[in-house]
Amino acid sequence: MYRARNIKMLMFINFIGAISWYILAIILFRDASKYYNNGYYYWSSGIRDAASKLTMGGLLFLFGGSVQLALGFSAAVLKNIGKVCPDCERVFLSSINVCTKCKTDLTYAKSVKEYVAVKPKIIPKGIQNISSVSPMVGQQNGNKRFCAYCGKELSVRAAFCQQCGNKVN
Repeated sequence: MYRARNIKMLMFINFIGAISWYILAIILFRDASKYYNNGYYYWSSGIRDAASKLTMGGLLFLFGGSVQLALGFSAAVLKNIGKVCPDCERVFLSSINVCTKCKTDLTYAKSVKEYVAVKPKIIPKGIQNISSVSPMVGQQNGNKRFCAYCGKELSVRAAFCQQCGNKVN
């Protein structure tokens, strides 16, 4: 399963890996064609064996590249239409309603784009209240309140942030 924070990196790695597999397959097919076009191909069993082994290796590399390309596309699809389990950060298709690992309800889970866009605030160890880290985050400043997760200004009676959807106190 893919994790929400590294889905872009997995897409990149899989697409680059698929290109590498395809380049190696092309090299093997090119070398095999040299054996097939050789004048001794029909008289020498060693040349026929080498040509068939190179062709088989090229087919295996072609298959490996196709598998890695499919993994890259699946990561791209999940990045666009997936949703994230809030407990274990695994990414699922939007049609799945329960996390298969931690059994969390995913009915109201955030999409991957929303989840990656929100950068959680890192609180130093030992601090219990987030308002002691920054005077503007998570507290009232005059008549204004701000979201503790994204910093957007909130109305006085808001229970949820309209920007990121997180519950505010």
